[in-house]
Amino acid sequence: MDMHKKFTDRIGPFATKSHVDLPFEPNTRSCQEWVDDLPILDAASTAGIMLTATQGLLSTTVAPYTKFKISEVVSPYVIKLTILSLKTIENSNLPLSQKQAKLSTQILNILTNTQNVYQNIVRSTCFIENNFDKNNNNKSVFSEHEKGLIIFRAIELQGIIQLFDALVYRPTDHNFWNNLNALYMLAEGLNIHQLEYLTIDKRKHTTIENEFKKNHFFHLASPNRFNRHDIKTIQRILSIQANNILISSKPQASATFYIDISLPKPASHLINLNINDHCRFIDNEKLLKFICSDHIMSPKRYDSISLMSDKPTLSKITIQRLLPSWSTFQNRRSVRHEKIEEVLVYPGFDSIIRALVIEQNPEHFNNKSAQQQKNSINFNVENLEIIPMELHQRNYHKSSNALVNKALKATAESTLKETNKYSLSAEKIWKAQYALNPGEKGEKVTAHIGDSSLQGLRFNITSNNKPLLKACDIICLKSKNGLLQLAIIRRINKLDDGDISVGVEMMSPSLKIANINFHDKELHPKPVIFLQSIPNIHQPDSIITPFLLDNTTKNIALITKGNTDYYRIGTAIETNQVFNHYTVLKETNLD
Repeated sequence: MDMHKKFTDRIGPFATKSHVDLPFEPNTRSCQEWVDDLPILDAASTAGIMLTATQGLLSTTVAPYTKFKISEVVSPYVIKLTILSLKTIENSNLPLSQKQAKLSTQILNILTNTQNVYQNIVRSTCFIENNFDKNNNNKSVFSEHEKGLIIFRAIELQGIIQLFDALVYRPTDHNFWNNLNALYMLAEGLNIHQLEYLTIDKRKHTTIENEFKKNHFFHLASPNRFNRHDIKTIQRILSIQANNILISSKPQASATFYIDISLPKPASHLINLNINDHCRFIDNEKLLKFICSDHIMSPKRYDSISLMSDKPTLSKITIQRLLPSWSTFQNRRSVRHEKIEEVLVYPGFDSIIRALVIEQNPEHFNNKSAQQQKNSINFNVENLEIIPMELHQRNYHKSSNALVNKALKATAESTLKETNKYSLSAEKIWKAQYALNPGEKGEKVTAHIGDSSLQGLRFNITSNNKPLLKACDIICLKSKNGLLQLAIIRRINKLDDGDISVGVEMMSPSLKIANINFHDKELHPKPVIFLQSIPNIHQPDSIITPFLLDNTTKNIALITKGNTDYYRIGTAIETNQVFNHYTVLKETNLD
């Protein structure tokens, strides 16, 4: 069918993985026996097993109908594993520990593989084509209900991936909106978008259209601004209210947003729209009324959901932050102007610290390298070769070994006394001698600005530098006049010529290095980026750090021209998987 051809052309080639053998026979009975034996309560072990299985399901050559039936057996266990893994990280500080980060990456890959299996089935020719039975009667491989269920599963899993990304503060995959809108467009063409299907967790029946609307409005909420508890509550509210978000192919007076399902873009505010047949108009008036009702707003005495209540509730402050995203148009506060300029970009926290250190002392790292070379231990042994000994040449005499060890210890102690800086203990070899000081690690790349405004700018870099940049990370821009400015990466796009276009939001034209001083004196001070206040736009003093701060911090020390000012932590402005942004308040009296 023509609509299916348009879908496959838009989605592109099949999502594939390197071939992995399935850990069960390719039938539902064998698969059910396999999932029943999974150690589901052991998230780490099960994640590794499930990742291999979903890779195998994605790479196997079994018939699409068989894949569908097997996926229906596997999917509930994927969701159980996802819920279990989220419980292990929901109260964790950012950045996640190495173990937690590994688990979250595995879960995301499992979800993505499972979603790709359903999407590949939709893309296959037998999804639309018919077969002939023994009597030569025309018969579809998939029934109308099964076709709808497969598309529903693909969109439902996209929503789960979207929620998981938000809870670990990761940006959504760049193909997310193209795939979502294409799947919905096909469902509309098959006239199955309003049929109800049972969700994977078997808790409710809902439609493809409702899942589609829920995913778009979850994005409009900008969930990375909220804590994990509020993110889950917002998603629950949308699940409850999705049916009350009205969608129409014709313009409505009460419509606030629109979605062009022919484009790889999320929902946008209804303004200056060129109407076409692919526009879907959204009226979310009932959603806004529900958000503002007493059912949602938590009592003033409490700032969190009651443990005895199953109703989703949000604090008044959270609702006030959420409402503008679902109601009013976010006007650009300044006009964008074309601007051609070459700048240096320092990507990430470590690179920014390095740029600030060099700005204070251009010779800092050169002098440090020379000093390290001067103080290095030299045993005055030249042209030393290590040759393996034959077995009969080796000496195993206990007294000889003891004497050798004693001599080595004496030599080490003598060397330590001479240098007074080095020790041959394992702890200091690995922790002190090779520890990186602030600013020692960092990168810089050349970029070309295309246009700018008071809020932000857009620049291009070559494709080989893309691994250095990631969405929501902080960067430092250095112009020809030497001024360092801080910015957040908000968008990364690939251009037709292969280069990368990066959109950033400017944060501060004035940044310095400060230190976090801890209560525990054994903890060394940690460097942070200090952003000076801008009273004209009501921007307070603040700091940026890769660490999630709690009550273990004592104060922030800012040293300027020999003078030291102390600050204490205020409130969190933004938290994601890359950095944390806090206001700070100047201390007047310190003990």
